[in-house]
Amino acid sequence: MKNLSETELLILNWIWDNKKAVPLKEIKEYFLKEKGITGSSVSTYLTRLINKGYLKSEKFLQTTLYTPIILKRDFVAKKAKDILNELYGNNAFEFVLDFIKATEFTAEQKESIIKALKENR
Repeated sequence: MKNLSETELLILNWIWDNKKAVPLKEIKEYFLKEKGITGSSVSTYLTRLINKGYLKSEKFLQTTLYTPIILKRDFVAKKAKDILNELYGNNAFEFVLDFIKATEFTAEQKESIIKALKENR
């Protein structure tokens, strides 16, 4: 998986969250209004995401639709494995322990984690 810039990841996350093919116009409008990113810059980022293999585009009537090629959960799993390998030498226990120490969980979330650990024996 090729590395993404902060803005490329921002755009990709937004497209993932839409859960559908997104028209170019809608992407440009959102990022101009919400993030101040010009339409031409958005087009450049979308082209980079296509070239990096994260998105595909297709013409539909008078517009271009953008769809993720890679599922968000697959992307996150790969990034987590990269961190595990690069920072923890594939030591999953240390990785999980540091994550748990650095994160605040609700009682319900703690119970879910414990249940998942017990089921994964």
